[in-house]
Amino acid sequence: LTGDTVLTNINVSGTTAEIDPTDKDQFDLTGGVTALTFESGFAEDDGTADISYTSSSSFDLTVRGLSANTDYIFETTGGTVLGVGATDGSGTMTITLDTVGTFTGELRTNDPPALSNLSPDNVTVTEPTQTLSVDVDDTSFCCASGDEVEVAFFDASDDSQIGSNQTITSASTVTQNTTLTTNGPFEWYVVATDKY
Repeated sequence: LTGDTVLTNINVSGTTAEIDPTDKDQFDLTGGVTALTFESGFAEDDGTADISYTSSSSFDLTVRGLSANTDYIFETTGGTVLGVGATDGSGTMTITLDTVGTFTGELRTNDPPALSNLSPDNVTVTEPTQTLSVDVDDTSFCCASGDEVEVAFFDASDDSQIGSNQTITSASTVTQNTTLTTNGPFEWYVVATDKY
């Protein structure tokens, strides 16, 4: 078997089908999938479709040959999330595709948001009113439907939130004003969570 691997009239609701084409790594199917095309150019983050399927209920797809210990997402070009999973140390991932119907999806890495340039950091300040800031980026901002990242600032002394959550959809510097009420050290931190 070479090229696109096209499976139709599938019935694996009570069993697992192991498909081992000669031009790509073995993949396995279990559950409510009735048709699946595993594209010949299956590759993460290449901007092209990797699978197409029709399902009547959720199903599990096991893929091999991916980067080890990596988070992934299958998503349509319109932004519908088909499934989210992670590989083990051998690069194998079993992902549950819950979105029922007929879809075409791309496999992308799902990296966490990146935080940098926290300010103020390790400095002495004399004014009680301070503006905390952090640069936030996410690899998913550029792809398919993009991403939404929720950013929250916290007082490290008691883990209380400073201000309210802020949502960004592109790489940005996020700021939050705070007023220091006592003299001495002040520590703060930021939590950023993407939509996946």
